[in-house]
Amino acid sequence: MDEFLSFWSFQLFHIGDAKYTVGQLILLVLLLIFGYIISKFLENLFSKRLSKTQLRPHVIQTLQRVFFYMLIVGLGLAALGLLNVPLTTFAHPYASVLPTVRNQVGWPSFFYRQSVHKRTY
Repeated sequence: MDEFLSFWSFQLFHIGDAKYTVGQLILLVLLLIFGYIISKFLENLFSKRLSKTQLRPHVIQTLQRVFFYMLIVGLGLAALGLLNVPLTTFAHPYASVLPTVRNQVGWPSFFYRQSVHKRTY
């Protein structure tokens, strides 16, 4: 039993302060495999329920795909949570790009209020 625990907690690599073990990666792979299988099952169940309604087939297929992709995104977030990866890691690089994208695309300025205007009576 001690050999298994030492194998399970063996550190493969580290990134910054986060250390990743064999056990974490095995759980990650199992989560992704079973999550995909469960997502496909729920997608089919959702599709069967929608087919009993009066929706057109192409609308059902679109809703089915959106539902499946939402489950996959949730699965990805769960996988990142299992590895203790903070989601703010992905938000920072894009936050600095948004002001330049706004100016190039020409989005209306009311989406980005630079200052709060106080009304004076």
